[in-house]
Amino acid sequence: MINIDENLTVTSPVGFKASGIHCGLKKSLLKKDLPSIGFLFWGPEKIGKKTIALNFIRGIFCENKVFGGCNNCKICLSKINSDFLFLEKESYGIDEIKEIIKFLNSTPLISNKKVVLIDNAHLLTIEAQNAFLKTLEELPKNSIVILVTSQPDLLLETIYSRLLKIYFGLSTR
Repeated sequence: MINIDENLTVTSPVGFKASGIHCGLKKSLLKKDLPSIGFLFWGPEKIGKKTIALNFIRGIFCENKVFGGCNNCKICLSKINSDFLFLEKESYGIDEIKEIIKFLNSTPLISNKKVVLIDNAHLLTIEAQNAFLKTLEELPKNSIVILVTSQPDLLLETIYSRLLKIYFGLSTR
């Protein structure tokens, strides 16, 4: 279980602890209109990047803007969210990028946002990264893209430079 306290500190059972920009995610959920933006969640494997991303996304969609979702509103109680695309594959090519672009350019159906989460984004082929570049440069209105990776050095510099980078590291305590 990941906890977020009133000081905006995140703690997970594997010893991950973060504050500041990491937990600014919680504060940004309180804004009524999060802009179209791309994030890069990066750090060592098995530290909780994907879990934090999923909780952040639940909060984006939550009508009450609660990190992790409130479990009371209509969207949080729904088992299916047609405005969220989660990709978790062993490799990503141009076909997956076409699917993402088509998804992001469609109208949100149950909320005012379209959100894409790509786990292990370092597995995007060079061709896929190049195909995704234009979309990341000019994200469609009300779009949020989160790339999760333990190997950001495998992303093209042009992709890397267009994302808000959030590092996840181990606590020294």
